[in-house]
Amino acid sequence: MRDKVQTSLWLDRDVKRLIEDEGLNLTKWVNENVLISLSVENEDEILSKIEKHEMSIKTLMRRLDFVKSRNKAKDTDDLVSKQALFELREFFSTRMESDKSRSENLGWISSPKNIGRCKILKKSPEQMLDELEAWFDGIEKGKHEEN
Repeated sequence: MRDKVQTSLWLDRDVKRLIEDEGLNLTKWVNENVLISLSVENEDEILSKIEKHEMSIKTLMRRLDFVKSRNKAKDTDDLVSKQALFELREFFSTRMESDKSRSENLGWISSPKNIGRCKILKKSPEQMLDELEAWFDGIEKGKHEEN
């Protein structure tokens, strides 16, 4: 066992969170990486350390793949949300041009297909109807101001 000394280390909060998320033993990681970087070894030791780094690179590559897939899923979610909102607005504007009442629109927004769209947007049907009405009123107000 090596002689050890306790040292204080100040880390940015984000760095600390990353270390915790990865489940890293920071003491072990610092000791290994400082020794790898700063010590002088023979060829076999260097090759052994290269292998360790290759494993770290593989771990980082898996992490990168995970982050990319998470970002891609987020982009897909955004696209699906935009499509759901677009569809609701299109259908709602047609309904409003036909002078549908609030109770008729409440029945419409409560259809299974529209409830699904509301869930995608993380809103209740009533909340979505309120937003659609406010959106449509804004469009109508804009039309009247143009004239």
